[in-house]
Amino acid sequence: RCIIPASGYYEWRKGEDGGREPHYFRRVDGAVISMAGLYEEWKDPATGKIVTSATIIVTDASEEVAHIHNRMPVILEQDQIEKWLFGKSGVEVLKPAPEGTLQEHRVSRRVNSSRADENDETLIEPE
Repeated sequence: RCIIPASGYYEWRKGEDGGREPHYFRRVDGAVISMAGLYEEWKDPATGKIVTSATIIVTDASEEVAHIHNRMPVILEQDQIEKWLFGKSGVEVLKPAPEGTLQEHRVSRRVNSSRADENDETLIEPE
């Protein structure tokens, strides 16, 4: 088990023009989003090198996210993190974040480009 910290995350929905419309989600309180994750280290049979893989656990979307996408990451509150990491919690934490946890806004489609600079802070600004 692991925690994947993020300042926010993107989800897309189909826009009126048929294109993919990106939206940025972040916590209302400005805190770091702590996403529940799983990781594993394994040996690549082709190279013999140790590889670390990770995944974010997703769940059904809360009502405030569902108008954009039907799923969302499992977002852990501060008091759930240690329990998650040390196996003292299970499926009871794998649920949508409570209403009022997140806020979202539409952002530029430039975020869809592989040429977008990953350090470009304007990619999370409202469009």
